[in-house]
Amino acid sequence: MTTEQEKFFEIKTYHSYKKIGDDLDYAVIVSDNSVILQFQESISKTDWKNNFSFLPCRLKICDKHIWTTKGYARAYSDIPIDEFKRACEEFPEYTRIIRGWSFGSAMAKIASVHFTQDGKKLDELTTFGDVKCFLNPFRKIKNCTRIRQYVTINDFITWCVPFYYRTNKCKVGDRFSFKKIFNTDYYHCNYDKYDYSKFE
Repeated sequence: MTTEQEKFFEIKTYHSYKKIGDDLDYAVIVSDNSVILQFQESISKTDWKNNFSFLPCRLKICDKHIWTTKGYARAYSDIPIDEFKRACEEFPEYTRIIRGWSFGSAMAKIASVHFTQDGKKLDELTTFGDVKCFLNPFRKIKNCTRIRQYVTINDFITWCVPFYYRTNKCKVGDRFSFKKIFNTDYYHCNYDKYDYSKFE
């Protein structure tokens, strides 16, 4: 496996996620000189309910606000980022990484804004099956060295949340096919099989 394929495989196969709040699954992992905050994909009815709650909602993070969807605002919690910050303080020389898949990609992007808003530096944000979660088309994730938000055109789930935006779309996989989007579950769950050579 390539490096990016391994990242997705680790998110997909990790079995020790903590569940909090409105069915938010996350893990803070300290490994190989890295501190990683990782968010799981949509695995419950509550996750899908939040995915499809498209109405705009202002989410307060510390003393600032960002515009996202009602579902993502409802699901987001300060607890994962607080735990991540504590681990980063304990291992200040380690690489700081936030990543997620599907529903977890929205949580990862909001967490990245949360972590970096007071000037903290994030080394990497990587998301797979990336969903749109920012209402403002000019929203940027600042103080992050490397941003990769992977989508494949035949993964129809990444088309969801109309009128919202990604900060940095990285296209992988096959060309668009009407036939293939009817098998979107396959394309959404197999990001460990795509070619990432132009992004690595």
